[in-house]
Amino acid sequence: MNKTIESIIRISILGALICGVVVIMLLLNTCSGGKETSGVGTGGEAGNDLLPVSGEATVEPYLWYSCVYNPYAIVEILSVDDERAFSDWISGDRVYYVKASCRVVFSHGTDGLLKTEVANESDVEETSSDSFDNLSEIYITENVADKMKNARTVLIPVSRIYDGDQLYIVPEKDAKGCSKFAPITENGLNWSDSNIADYYLNILNAEVSSNNRREQSTDYKAAMPSKELCDGMSVEEVRQYFGAWEEAAELYKAVLRELNGVDD
Repeated sequence: MNKTIESIIRISILGALICGVVVIMLLLNTCSGGKETSGVGTGGEAGNDLLPVSGEATVEPYLWYSCVYNPYAIVEILSVDDERAFSDWISGDRVYYVKASCRVVFSHGTDGLLKTEVANESDVEETSSDSFDNLSEIYITENVADKMKNARTVLIPVSRIYDGDQLYIVPEKDAKGCSKFAPITENGLNWSDSNIADYYLNILNAEVSSNNRREQSTDYKAAMPSKELCDGMSVEEVRQYFGAWEEAAELYKAVLRELNGVDD
C-alpha cells in the first residue's frame, strides 16, 4: 500500500514538473514575439528593419526614436568660479557644483529645459521665454572644473537640478559624480578624454551602423546620419549629426501618426 502511494506521489510530482516546463516554454515563446529594442554592445541592431504593424493597440516607436531628443549642447567655457554654489549626492557622497560662465555654441533637444516648477504645484510648470542658446552660465562639478575649463569647448549631455526652488542647468553626472563632457579641440571631438558613456548616443550610433547596411530604405531612414558620432568630428559635423536625427525623427513621427490613425 505504501509503495502504491509513493508511486502516485512520484507520478504527480513528475506531472507537475512537465506542466511547469510547458508553461515556461509558452511564456518564452510569447515574449520572443515582441519588438526587438536594442542589440547595442552585442553586435545587434537598435530597432527593427520593418515598421510596426498597426492594430487595435497603439504602435510604439522604435528605440532610436525615443533617444533622439535627449538633450546635448556644445558650450564654450569662459570662466569658472572658485566658490561652491550648491551640492548634490551620489552613492552617499556629497558632490559640489561651481558656476561656469559659458557661451552656447550649439544645442539639441533642449526645448523646455528652462521651464520652472510653480510653487506648491509640483505637477505644473511655467514656461520660460528664455532660449537655451542664450544661456550664459551652467553649473559643473568641482571635481572636473579645471579639466572642463582647460578643454574650453565641450560637448555635454544636458540635465538640470533643483536646489530648493532654484533651477540649475548642469551636465549629467557619471557614476563617480563627475560632470560628463567630451572635449572638442583643434583636432575635433575627443572621445579618449571623455567620460560620456552615453546610452542614448550608443543607441543612435548603432542605428546609423545598422541603417548603412540596409539595402532598402524609407524617407526617414534616408534622412538619418550617414556617419556615427566619432573622434575627430568638427563642431559643424556634430551639428549635422544631430540635425539629421531631428529630420529623421520628424519624418518618422508622421509615419507613427498614420499607423496609429492620428489625424493632423
